[in-house]
Amino acid sequence: MKRAFSLFVILALLLAQAALAAPANPMNPGPADQPAPSVPPGGGYDASEDILSEEMIAQLDEALRDYLIGGGEAIATVDGIRNILLVGLDARPGETRSRSDTMIILTLDGGKNEIRLTSLLRDMYVSIPGHGNNRINAAWVYGGFDALSATIKENLGLEIDEYVAVDLTLLTDLIDEIGGLTLTVSSQAQLKAINGVIDGYNYQFHLTPNSDFLTELGEQHMNGKQAQAYARYRKIDSDIQRTERQREVLHKIFDKLQTMSPVALSRLAMNAIGRMETNLTLGDIITLIPVMFGMRNATFKQLSLPCEGEYQAATISGMAVLAPDLKATRNRLAAFVNG
Repeated sequence: MKRAFSLFVILALLLAQAALAAPANPMNPGPADQPAPSVPPGGGYDASEDILSEEMIAQLDEALRDYLIGGGEAIATVDGIRNILLVGLDARPGETRSRSDTMIILTLDGGKNEIRLTSLLRDMYVSIPGHGNNRINAAWVYGGFDALSATIKENLGLEIDEYVAVDLTLLTDLIDEIGGLTLTVSSQAQLKAINGVIDGYNYQFHLTPNSDFLTELGEQHMNGKQAQAYARYRKIDSDIQRTERQREVLHKIFDKLQTMSPVALSRLAMNAIGRMETNLTLGDIITLIPVMFGMRNATFKQLSLPCEGEYQAATISGMAVLAPDLKATRNRLAAFVNG
C-alpha cells in the first residue's frame, strides 16, 4: 500500500474540485443531468452516526482496522514532496468525456509542513500531445487523465502520477455532510452572481425555483449548494478570481475535516469513492487520514498559472485564450512545487 499523504488531498480536494466545474458561458450552462442530490435542511455531520458498518469494515485491511477501531499506530507520514492532480468536471448530458473546467495541483511538502495549491487556468493555450494546440481544459476530452497529465508534462515540465476527478454534485453533498462552510459575500453583484449559479443548479436538478438563494451580505453559513455556487460563479470577475475562491473553499474544507474523527472521515471516503474517478484505492484514501492530523498546522500557499505578465490574451481559431510564456511558467511552477 502506498505511503499516505492526507485525506484532505483526496476528500477536500475532490470536494472542491466539483465546485470547480463551473460553466464558462451561456453555451455551457450547468451541471450534467442526474438525480437531484439529497440536501437535508441544516445539513451537517451527525456524531451519533460516527460508526462503520460491517460491510465497510470488511473492506479495510488489518492495519486500517487496527488504526480506526482498535487503537493501532498511525500508518503513514508525508515524506518529502508529493503531487496529486485534482480535476473538476462539468459533463453535459450524454457526454462520455467533458472538459476539465478546474485543474489544481495539490502539493504536500512533509519536510516543510506546507500544502501548496496550483491552479491551472482553463484557457491556457498549450500543445496537447497528438492533438495539436488548444486550451488546456480540452485535454481531458481527448484522453482523460493520461492526456491531461501528458499535456502538463510536455508544457510545464511536471510529471504527476495520481489524480482525483469529480463532478458537481459530490461537492454539494459532501459540504452538507460536514456541516457547511462559513464564507463572506462582499457585494450585491457577488450576491446576484452566486444566486445565478444556484438558480441554474435548481433548474438542472428539478429543485424548487429560488430555493437556497442568499439574501444578505457579509459573513454567513452556507450549505453545499450555496458554497459550490460561491466557488463556481465567474460573470463579475475572471477565472483568476474564481480559482482563488476555489482554493479558499478547499482550505475551509480542510479546517472542517480536522474537527471530525478518523471513523467519520472513513465513512465520508467510503461513501465518496464510488462517485469519483481516481487511480487511488479506498485503502490508499483511508490510509491518508492519520497524516491529515499530522499536518494540522500546515502552512497553505497558492499560485495561479500562467502568472500576470507571463501570458498574452489572444484570439486563436476563434477562441479567447491565454498564450503563456512557457519557459517562465515552467520555472514558476518548478520553484513553487519544490518549495
